[in-house]
Amino acid sequence: MPAGSFTLWPYDEDNKPIKLPNPIPPPPAPQPVADPSDPKAVEIYFGVPLGAPKPAPKEQLDLQEKIQKVLRAIQILYPQSTASTAKQQKQFRNYYIRLFGVGQLGLEGTDVSTDIANAALDSTIADLIDDEAGHVKEKHLVLLGGNALVAGVVCLALYFALCLIAAYVPTASTFLLTLNINARLLANFMLLLTGSFVGVWLSYAIRTTTFTLSDLTVTDSDRLTPAIRLIYAGWLTIVLGIVFALPLVEFKVGNFPVTDVAGYPMLAFVVGCFCGISELTLPTAVAKRASDFIQNIK
Repeated sequence: MPAGSFTLWPYDEDNKPIKLPNPIPPPPAPQPVADPSDPKAVEIYFGVPLGAPKPAPKEQLDLQEKIQKVLRAIQILYPQSTASTAKQQKQFRNYYIRLFGVGQLGLEGTDVSTDIANAALDSTIADLIDDEAGHVKEKHLVLLGGNALVAGVVCLALYFALCLIAAYVPTASTFLLTLNINARLLANFMLLLTGSFVGVWLSYAIRTTTFTLSDLTVTDSDRLTPAIRLIYAGWLTIVLGIVFALPLVEFKVGNFPVTDVAGYPMLAFVVGCFCGISELTLPTAVAKRASDFIQNIK
């Protein structure tokens, strides 16, 4: 078996070694033993001992990188602070000890077994995903749903207000028309937005079924926060809604032209839902329409 290229030691949150004598007594004096079970241990130091192979074998470098990624994940999932719960502290310590053991097996000593260490690390990652995927998805759905609910309620309130203005306040309707604003058309666009917020929430629930390690700490590859995601998808939906409302394109859903979003409130809501559910492909669709428009300019 090859020799390990690293020496591991537990570090605290200030990146200071834990229970490491300085200087280390030379052999045959008893050598210090790492203790990953120490409550202060939250980081792992990867040192390069004298006489270690240089450069380190690629499989050992890859293993070190994977261990650091998993360590970062458990630091995010189980933050160690005065406010952390006993359950969080226990879960972090269990995974930290497992990671430290994997590192010692595959990176440290005169004989290392990188293949076995990689298999053990994959098992640790699988257990972490099984433990936390449901909690992460539920937490993000609640956060995203809360933002969508607030934004949707505002849009629905505006929808009802605009409908009442169009039906019972002719002076206000006339004033809006002088500004080239049709109260009923604008009301339908509020339903279009509401539908897009519902669709964005459904989109995450539908597409996120299989988790990876990165999905536990990053909810989406574009790294948008829930509020920004709703605004982003909402504005793209509005742009498409304007394109549909103008005689620029011809689309149909069943027997209804999509361009009738201006006249059919429920159609506007459904189109908004479809846009929200397709939020990941929505930018491409809008960009293609914009590109086609520019290319047709002569």
